[in-house]
Amino acid sequence: MASSEWWNIWTLASPQAEVIIPHTIQAATEPQKGDKSQWGEIWTVAGPYKTKDDALQAIGQYHGPPPGSTGFQDKPPVGLGGLASIGAFFDKLSEANTWIRVGEVLLGLALIIVGTAKLFANTSVGKAATKAGKVAALL
Repeated sequence: MASSEWWNIWTLASPQAEVIIPHTIQAATEPQKGDKSQWGEIWTVAGPYKTKDDALQAIGQYHGPPPGSTGFQDKPPVGLGGLASIGAFFDKLSEANTWIRVGEVLLGLALIIVGTAKLFANTSVGKAATKAGKVAALL
């Protein structure tokens, strides 16, 4: 094949995205599905075309999955699915760092309430903060 042949390749926008983006490249040999390009892994290929304009015009003719593609059926699932995400949530509850962060947030809220109560003493805001502190058994 001559080096003047143009190809259309489709790559994923990102590993998590279900969007494929077309690109037009010039190559001496046909790019293969799964090869790496400067935009990421090649999803599918169409061509060759004699000119870049021919390749760009061909991209505009595709409505839906590109040629040779079955859409996203063979794309591996990304992230957690229903029951797995519930299990991950409960798994996080057993981690010490989770409870350290919960304690830090509660301590921070308590300091805000105490500071507000002291800063605005003898005002309606201070009285409300004092009442909230007593409810929380902090003051």
